[in-house]
Amino acid sequence: MNFEIQKAKDKQIEEIKILLANNKLPTDDIQSGNIDFLAITKKQKVIGAIGVELYQIQVFYDH
Repeated sequence: MNFEIQKAKDKQIEEIKILLANNKLPTDDIQSGNIDFLAITKKQKVIGAIGVELYQIQVFYDH
């Protein structure tokens, strides 16, 4: 199986939204800017995606 994984381009985000919606997954927060996507493509068509949402966690230590 030949496929490529790369950082999703702006035009691929719409294809990723369709994939998510078709699988009853949320799409509301995609444009928040907090999620980075990798697009999995075969013959230049998006066939899958990986989304990573980064959070900043603050930890306070009481010494």
